[in-house]
Amino acid sequence: MQVQGLADGRGLRPINAARLRSNQLAEAYAGLPDGTDKFQIKDWLNAATSESMGIGRAAKKLLKALLETAPPAAFLERGRASGEWNEHLGLVVFKSNRALAEEMEVGEEAIRKQLKQLADAGWIAFRDSTTRKRFCQRDRASGQLLAAFGIDLRALCARADELRRLANVSEIEASQLRELQRNISALFNRLRVFAAHPEFGSYFVDQDEILRLADRMRRSRNIVACTQAYERLEARLSELEVEYLALVQDGLLETENRGADQQNSDQRTPTHSYKYQKRQGVSSGDEEADQLAADFEAAVAAEMAERSQMSAEGVIVLMHEDENASPDSVRTPGLGAMLGTLPHIMERAGAVFHADMLFSDPKRTLDGYANLAASQVGLSRREIVDTRQAMGDQVFRVVALIARYKPDVANGRAYILGLRNKVSLARLAREADGVLLDLNRTWYGLYRSSTRTVLN
Repeated sequence: MQVQGLADGRGLRPINAARLRSNQLAEAYAGLPDGTDKFQIKDWLNAATSESMGIGRAAKKLLKALLETAPPAAFLERGRASGEWNEHLGLVVFKSNRALAEEMEVGEEAIRKQLKQLADAGWIAFRDSTTRKRFCQRDRASGQLLAAFGIDLRALCARADELRRLANVSEIEASQLRELQRNISALFNRLRVFAAHPEFGSYFVDQDEILRLADRMRRSRNIVACTQAYERLEARLSELEVEYLALVQDGLLETENRGADQQNSDQRTPTHSYKYQKRQGVSSGDEEADQLAADFEAAVAAEMAERSQMSAEGVIVLMHEDENASPDSVRTPGLGAMLGTLPHIMERAGAVFHADMLFSDPKRTLDGYANLAASQVGLSRREIVDTRQAMGDQVFRVVALIARYKPDVANGRAYILGLRNKVSLARLAREADGVLLDLNRTWYGLYRSSTRTVLN
């Protein structure tokens, strides 16, 4: 008859490299760094993400419960372990899986899996008795621990410095994630405005997919997925703005906000009424049209409320910042000057400037017209992105609009790409001293000629 148990390997705990390392850390543990206590360990554990620790959320929750079980005095003991059983025994948790399961309100099998995950990640070690039962032995007179068998938290304490670094990184990532989520939420509201527009909504063919993505990502905790989603949503919003302006210029959409001045997005108020907007107490008689108008009005109100809230809280809105800085060696007119002169320049070319409320701020209006102008002279979407990166956003706005509306530019595409190469070569050669290109003179020359033509 074969003896069951140690002879055939049953009852032995599996060992891998991570568990061996955690056991070595536990045995070599000599106390926390000076000034560190249980409550700092707890704060770092709360701040560090489960992903950075290499464990799941449930396993991290269990680790926090184990940490709470250990008395604070046990974390203050100093001195290297001498190999005897009474060294740092307060850091050994001897609760059974059943007791932990009742405390965590989960099944025992879940506790076993989470303990295995923590051990494999090296955050705990096991101090096993011969029977693998968890228990302690105390001195009857003093109550001091003489022996303890169970879950050893010395491995966690030995990695205190590593946990602190993970907590600091996690706090930075959490701040970035919150900022990214707020900007995705702002994009979501901007996209809703386009989707709810009574006339333009039908041109937004993928609105269900895009809005679902934005709604999901503004609550996601995955910073990589949020970053990728933000880039996709920002690109799609730019495409919608260009398409909207093109349809308005072709007369396929109507708007009542023609030639309106845009000073500052925070100073703007919804004083203009859309033709299809539902007035107070007035119905068009068409329930579907009234519903579309109500949805559009609600979307605009939600977007403006979101912007006001973010402005009040001092949240930096990423989509209003120039992603690509313009070189100092190129002079360009300011945003306010462009907004004041562009309507006259477009009028000379037979186009009408529309300062529409669908654009969240003046910079997005100029971006929309610049992207539209670049696409009209023959640039692809990929070329527009590359040109922005090479020249800078503000330089691109000016160059694209000059290429589109300056009469003596025979080939707008060649004009933009030629200036892009010139600016790129200057950047590579580090020719930052002096003025390489003065677009101020070109822009105001175009403006003066347009005002004379309009007056005549």
